[in-house]
Amino acid sequence: MSWGWARSGAALCIAVALLGSVTAAGREQQPVKKYSGAPMDLDLQGADLRMVLRTFAETNGLNIVIDSTVKGTVDIKLTAVPWDQALDIILKGAKLGYVVEGTVVRVAPLDVIVAEEKQRRELADEQALAGVLEVKTYALSYAQAAKLEPLVKYAALSSRGEIRVAAAYLRDRIGKNLSIDELRTPLERLGFGVAVAGDDLTVTVPEWRNTGDVSGPHDLIEEIARLHGYARFEFQAPLIRLEQSARNYARGAERRLKEYLAFSCGMQEVITYPWVEDRFVTAAGFSVEAAPLRLSAPPAPDQATLRTSLVPGLLSAIESNIRWRGSFRIFETGLVSVAGPRVSLDDPRETLPPQSKRVAAAFVGDDAEALFREAKGAVEAIAARVHVAPVRIVDHSASASGTAADDGAPWADSGALTAIVSEGHIIGHLGVLNRRGTKAAGLRHAFAAIFEFDITPGPRGLVSAPSRDNTYVASPELPAVEVDVSLTYPDAVTWASIAEAAGGVSPLIAAIEFVDQYRGKGIPDGHRSVTLRARLQPTSQTLTSEEAVAVADAIRATERQRFGARER
Repeated sequence: MSWGWARSGAALCIAVALLGSVTAAGREQQPVKKYSGAPMDLDLQGADLRMVLRTFAETNGLNIVIDSTVKGTVDIKLTAVPWDQALDIILKGAKLGYVVEGTVVRVAPLDVIVAEEKQRRELADEQALAGVLEVKTYALSYAQAAKLEPLVKYAALSSRGEIRVAAAYLRDRIGKNLSIDELRTPLERLGFGVAVAGDDLTVTVPEWRNTGDVSGPHDLIEEIARLHGYARFEFQAPLIRLEQSARNYARGAERRLKEYLAFSCGMQEVITYPWVEDRFVTAAGFSVEAAPLRLSAPPAPDQATLRTSLVPGLLSAIESNIRWRGSFRIFETGLVSVAGPRVSLDDPRETLPPQSKRVAAAFVGDDAEALFREAKGAVEAIAARVHVAPVRIVDHSASASGTAADDGAPWADSGALTAIVSEGHIIGHLGVLNRRGTKAAGLRHAFAAIFEFDITPGPRGLVSAPSRDNTYVASPELPAVEVDVSLTYPDAVTWASIAEAAGGVSPLIAAIEFVDQYRGKGIPDGHRSVTLRARLQPTSQTLTSEEAVAVADAIRATERQRFGARER
């Protein structure tokens, strides 16, 4: 140092030298951390880090919380080291840190603690900026406002008073390619300060608008567009390209099916739990042990099985209702678990058996044959009423394995079981409940006809029709005439064959309807008497009784010739 200068210069030199020496000394001499824990010996090799930390907590009375990401092993050998120093060494070696929150010590990786501290600071900053703004006016003494403005703006103004936005952002959302001047001028007219740097704008919001009214780039869009003039925006029709039909025809199929069963078939919908009592599962012919899914904590010990069919639930509903009514019609829709490879929903570590959506219905009464025919008619009319692909009833032995158990309908009597087919696939079954099921459901003097089939959209369920094939048919101007024909047929002759033969006799026949069938006195064994009704619809003139009788005679002749039918 040179002492030949003025005292102020020397004082400045001395001050700088002293400050430099103190700083250097500070870097060299860090404060020494003192440890006060009881001495302990540690000899660990390959020990689980989490268990070591828990041991420290238990032996020294710490309330410790270990972050879920902490893992690893510890290899250490220490002798007569304070326990808090040993813990500090272990944490540093594993790149861990700790945060003291009240009486709890939380251990976590250093990057986690740093990230949390950063988020805490950012949250504090956001909360500070989100406060309610107030406008205050101060009188200045011995100062000019113009000279103080830069100091206040750059030293005390928060980022809340500025909005940084790209010009492309404003153009895209305004919908017009405005120049920088066209974007800046409207804002300046409203008192906003606008600084332009290339294609970016920094907008300073005036204090009378900086109260939440204008807080982001989206608020600038309205200000610019309003002053530019909405009338100056040319209308541009949106371009819409439909690659395929946006209508999902299967979406309303289930609702239409429910409305059909409830309103047209006069049935009541029931809703049962997906877990079923074991006795109803067994009564329906299913195995409790073979169920693909069982509850680990069931509502009752005998209700752990999740349903693989809706029929056990229907048996439970029948038992509850049969004591009050001897005849009723019920149905239910719901998901069931089916056999197949297990699939994961959200977590690949958790898998569930595949599920399908089904509908099942029960027709309960005292005449099994009439109930079966009623259920059969309800199923066959589904296609027309629900707007799906045709649904047919076929003999199950001709289209499947031939046994009720193998066909997924162990609840049905083997002599009264049919398959429900759509688009060439068996989607379900229709049959009369067997003795085991009737006993479980409490049907002492009644029967139940049941159908169940898959309604999951796709080839194995109901296939929704893409559109209706509607054709215009003029309403008849002349009254229709109905004639009844009763003949005895062998049991092997099906109603479908009878109706087909009768319907082709005359062009006057508009429809053939089933009326009744009879077995009993006067009817040979292996035969039945069938009564059909032909509806005759004339188009040019009213039919006479002779013309109606002639059509009825023609039907009898055709039925005798084709099926060997006889008069009763």
